[in-house]
Amino acid sequence: MKTEVARTMTGLGLTDADVALVRTRSALLADRLDRLVDDFYVHLLAGPAAERLAGIDVERLRRAQKEHWRRLFADGIDDDYVRRVTRIGIVHRERRIDPPIYMQGYGWIAARLAADLAGDADLDAAERGPLVAAVLRLVMLDMSTALLAWQASLID
Repeated sequence: MKTEVARTMTGLGLTDADVALVRTRSALLADRLDRLVDDFYVHLLAGPAAERLAGIDVERLRRAQKEHWRRLFADGIDDDYVRRVTRIGIVHRERRIDPPIYMQGYGWIAARLAADLAGDADLDAAERGPLVAAVLRLVMLDMSTALLAWQASLID
């Protein structure tokens, strides 16, 4: 899986400088993600996905998702990240959360996070674009890696 992560990083143009930039803003991102993840679950529970969440501890999911994003943005990409996101992909497969639904969730979070950062007057104007791009690359890496695990779990 580590080889696939490296290939995906190359394909996305995700660099060590991107990861470092995001790391410098990880506290800012964590604050925003708290609210965005909460909003995401309100959105999920108000729509057709709510029935898939019946009987599931949504608060635990919410906390786990916040922690996952916090760790990705603060710690970057390491062996622990690869193990964690692989497990996430497998669990989503086990729960029958198909790729289109999964990708919609990523899109929901990514679009709102990008818009939030792009409109942040407290960020230096020269930093906004590169930060948004780096965050989006990391989100796409995360989605790609989880979907690779989802796909690989079909073989097992």
